[in-house]
Amino acid sequence: MYATNVRNLKRNPSEALRHAEKEPVLILKGNQPNALLLNLKSSLGELNDQLKPALAASLFKD
Repeated sequence: MYATNVRNLKRNPSEALRHAEKEPVLILKGNQPNALLLNLKSSLGELNDQLKPALAASLFKD
């Protein structure tokens, strides 16, 4: 999963959109997960498989 912060998202939104075509993009605000960018063309089953590890990693982060 690709992660970016709000500053980089503002500076280059197309990069985040390109990554979102392949996998969900985690948006960080102050090094904390804040939002998730998803491509609407992806199937829900595929997204579910990608989201579980990403959410687990963000919840158990030091």
